[in-house]
Amino acid sequence: MGASSMGWAGTPGVFTARECHLESSGRGGKNTSCSGTFVPDDGTLTDGAAALAWPGGRAGRETRVRTVLLGGYQRQDAQEVLFALIGTGALGVLGAGCGFASLPARLRARLVDAAWPPRP
Repeated sequence: MGASSMGWAGTPGVFTARECHLESSGRGGKNTSCSGTFVPDDGTLTDGAAALAWPGGRAGRETRVRTVLLGGYQRQDAQEVLFALIGTGALGVLGAGCGFASLPARLRARLVDAAWPPRP
C-alpha cells in the first residue's frame, strides 16, 4: 500500500469509474467499490476491467492511481501518503525498540550510558 501511494512502486495512471456500488465490509460497515478503466501515464496496456476500492467514488469521476504488486490499484492522494509515512515510522520505532529490548542487559546499559552519560 504505502510504496504505491507514495509513488515508489507501480505504474502511475488515471482510473475512470464506470460504475460504483456499496459493499458490506463484514463489520457492519459499507465500502464503495468501483469498476472502470485504468489508463497508464505512458499510454500502454489500458485495463478496461479495472476495479478500485474508492470511498466516495462515483460513476464518471477520475482519480490518480498506481498499480500494486499483487494486481489491482491504489489511489494516490495526500491522505494515503500521510498514513503510509506514519505507518512506516511507527514500524521503524517498534522494530528499533524490539531490537534494543533483545540485547543483553549489560550491552543495553552501556548503550544508554553512551547516549546519556551520567551527570557528575
